[in-house]
Amino acid sequence: MNVPKNNNKNIDINSNINFYILSFIIFIFSLNCFSAPSHSDKLTVNLSWHRQAKRLVILAKDEALIARIQPRSGLPYSHNESAAAWVGIDFPYNKAIRMILLSRKYYKHLRYIALSDYVSSYTDRYDNDLFIGGSTRKALKLNLKAWTEKDFKYVKKIKSNKKFHAFIRARYSKDTSKRVKKSN
Repeated sequence: MNVPKNNNKNIDINSNINFYILSFIIFIFSLNCFSAPSHSDKLTVNLSWHRQAKRLVILAKDEALIARIQPRSGLPYSHNESAAAWVGIDFPYNKAIRMILLSRKYYKHLRYIALSDYVSSYTDRYDNDLFIGGSTRKALKLNLKAWTEKDFKYVKKIKSNKKFHAFIRARYSKDTSKRVKKSN
């Protein structure tokens, strides 16, 4: 009877191969877990409902953004009641500017813009979102200044998040008594 000889070299080689494969899998997994988060798959544009909001959803998707239309309320839509935009502080400036400028074709009275860290008990905070068609009443309670056509033209020239945020903050009312800054 021929009994095969137990070859320790084969076992060592197989163990080494398994070890390297397992190490490689752990390495790849760790890259995915510990790398900087990608905002592109989390950025969301929220739109207040009106009959042409679906057109803006298509434009947002062209910008590689997730877009959602808020449910229709029982009241008729009014451009005057939805004249605000809330920009998440982690939302990239170039995408925010592009979407705000595009949205003005559909949200005709859009004129109040604030960052998500400029909040009060009247607003929610969503740092990775852009909300278009926000409540004019909330914007007025925050004492936001209405943007002019000159402001909307100038914003096209901005080339950084820092400058975009400074531009928005410069248009806040000087009276910040109603403003409450939420901590993280």
